Amino acid sequence: MNKTTLPLLLLCIMYTSCGYDRDSIPEQLKSNFSKHVNKIDPSIIVDSFQVLKIDTMVEKLGRIIDDSIYKRELYHVQNQLANAQKERLTDSVEFYNNEIKYMLIQIDSVTNSIRSGDTKKAFGFLVICQYQIRKNNNHHRDSIFYFFDTKMNIVNADMIDSVIYRSYRRIR
Repeated sequence: MNKTTLPLLLLCIMYTSCGYDRDSIPEQLKSNFSKHVNKIDPSIIVDSFQVLKIDTMVEKLGRIIDDSIYKRELYHVQNQLANAQKERLTDSVEFYNNEIKYMLIQIDSVTNSIRSGDTKKAFGFLVICQYQIRKNNNHHRDSIFYFFDTKMNIVNADMIDSVIYRSYRRIR
């Protein structure tokens, strides 16, 4: 069994055991994607959406993804701090400074845990999809990553919104 077949087989078994139809997995992801698109702008049309690859994630990769997500959140809080400093919002500056101190400790912990992450233990699934959206006569094609934990919950909903919004900015 090759590397690609095993994750797909596991994903299908999980969906089948939960009462899902194997053929509906791409449709369910497309539906989820469309809901995210509609939150940003209901006038965006999803021209195409297809699953390109399904792969298992190991614990180490999961920790790398967590680290990336935490660092992305840190970046947002640092921007909020910069805005609060610019606006001279003393209470907000103090709050954001404390938030950043706390986040840096957490990020250090997650970053350090990457080294000890298991490279064989399943952490979830990675589904790579490609889409094309349109608004008026402007089109944009891009790819998006869905990260699922072992219980088939999407763990990167905020990141999905960010990718779609980036595409949206290119077509408006």
